[in-house]
Amino acid sequence: MFKVKCTFQGEKTLEVIGGRSALWQSQDFSASLPDTDSKTGKTDYAWAYFMAKQAGKLGELGCPDGSIDDALNFLADNYDIAFEPIDDSAPLVFTPDK
Repeated sequence: MFKVKCTFQGEKTLEVIGGRSALWQSQDFSASLPDTDSKTGKTDYAWAYFMAKQAGKLGELGCPDGSIDDALNFLADNYDIAFEPIDDSAPLVFTPDK
């Protein structure tokens, strides 16, 4: 499990908790992006977007309806984001077999 903190203009913070599937969705989205200097940042904001979407929090963030590109541009222009892992003993922790 992961938590993303979305901070609006240094004031209001919304925390969203999500699982690994939001990360996978952001990685899949990232695969369609051109290999530019902004790709990593867009991927991070896509992860925050998919976490918020899964949690039903896009409205609280004020994301516009429409394309994911519109939503990502809005989030990037209005929010700082920070990711934190939650409790390493959570059931979603993946330990590969040796």
